[in-house]
Amino acid sequence: MSGESSASAGGSQARRRRSITGEGGVDLAGPGVDAAGDVGDAVEALGAEELGHPAAPTAVVAEDEQVGVGQLAQPGRDLAHRDVHAAFDLAKGDLVGFAHVDQDGALAEESGGGGDIDFEGGGHGGDAESGARGGKGKSEFAVDPPRGGRIVARMSDRFVVIMAGGKGERFWPASRSATPKHLLPIVGETPMLTQTVERVAGVVPRENIFVITTQAQLAGVRAACPMLPAANLVAEPMGRDTAAAAGLAMLLVKQRNPRAALAMLPADHVIHDLASYAAHLEAAFVAAESADVLVTLGIKPTEPATGFGYIEQAGPWKTLGGRDVLAVKRFVEKPDLATAQEYVASGNYFWNAGMFVWRVPVVEAAFRAHAPDLHAGLAAIEAAAARTNWADALAAGYPTLKKISVDYALMEKSTNVVVVPATFDWDDVGAWPAVANHFPKDAAGNVLRGLALVEGGANNIVVSTDGHLTAVVGASDLVVVHTADATLVCPKDKAQEIKALLKRLEAGAETKRFL
Repeated sequence: MSGESSASAGGSQARRRRSITGEGGVDLAGPGVDAAGDVGDAVEALGAEELGHPAAPTAVVAEDEQVGVGQLAQPGRDLAHRDVHAAFDLAKGDLVGFAHVDQDGALAEESGGGGDIDFEGGGHGGDAESGARGGKGKSEFAVDPPRGGRIVARMSDRFVVIMAGGKGERFWPASRSATPKHLLPIVGETPMLTQTVERVAGVVPRENIFVITTQAQLAGVRAACPMLPAANLVAEPMGRDTAAAAGLAMLLVKQRNPRAALAMLPADHVIHDLASYAAHLEAAFVAAESADVLVTLGIKPTEPATGFGYIEQAGPWKTLGGRDVLAVKRFVEKPDLATAQEYVASGNYFWNAGMFVWRVPVVEAAFRAHAPDLHAGLAAIEAAAARTNWADALAAGYPTLKKISVDYALMEKSTNVVVVPATFDWDDVGAWPAVANHFPKDAAGNVLRGLALVEGGANNIVVSTDGHLTAVVGASDLVVVHTADATLVCPKDKAQEIKALLKRLEAGAETKRFL
């Protein structure tokens, strides 16, 4: 928050200073403040001045002086996050700043709780009961002027979980089982996963970024993510599709904060407009924190693609921070060309890019309602971890989870789904031909990576590694990829058929080692 005092927002003048800090030195149960007692009375006694900030380590309640954000130490968490359990128990809604209780009462009701300044969700009125009902108490509320009465969320209550377990088969022979597409610099100079981590590091703290991968890829993920805590790099005991991965993501975040919001994002997409991406992800977090909804980011189609699922919108839901969020009518599977053309022509559909944001209790409720077998399996893992340890519980329970996509298990069955229309540039770079969109071409339209030459040919993609010269003469519209132990040559329009080739490799005793 901005540091505006309760007096400037209409509160009473302070006569002496009392402060609460979540970390570092000030007694939480100091004079006038009972951290384990009546939060509402404590706030009335002190006056309601919020001097915390989403990037600040603590929230401070003060009476007679402003403590600027610059006086607070390194980034951390709001004191209400863990340190004042009474406030956590009182939380009924979202973190909201209100200039005037009566004026913003309607918004308080809409958000499902009181106008919270110092503690998450518990409205700070004359007493704890009236505060929790909806902020209709005696105290005025400080407000962050740039945000008005909008929801204000703590960075420490937001997490990102990156899904990095794919095989990247369409990028063979560069992509292999231990070093798939997201561990390679398919586009750019660093692995795709590294780019994804850096992209979200400006939205949530690095300590709040998890990566879920496979046992075979764990070493590569560690090498690509030295900026993340080792404990945040988690390997599935075995692949069980995206619904199980979403459940694992939920459990990982729930251990840190059972009410947190988390984004579930792919590891291998290309996005260049980082500022716009961050703004859209912020909007998705705000939407997830404002109501019990499952949020997805939808990509406006640029062509009738048949390789993506589609999201049909059902009209306006809310406008948050000047950005329209739409209700979702349905998720649909990958269509044929004629159907995709109809979708694009209607203007009511988005590509499903597999980017989701939700709060832990909301997605847990979705599992309970729509995938009870998965919910039971996840609950068993959680219970076993409490009895023994996380690694053993995951190893024993995860392989028993149903193998199904999160779209089938949750999104297609849920009625509380909303979509944030995305306007940032986006490419899932699904196969070798997509590489041509991200590198310069020569005069004949050839994209050459590494030591490569084309003579008398056009519109080729030639990738050569290890200083090996790869040359193409008199041929056009090819993908040619040379690695140390395998070389691929195929027409660009047949690149999607590489997966069929890999099945033959897997079946051969002499060729299986090339996977």
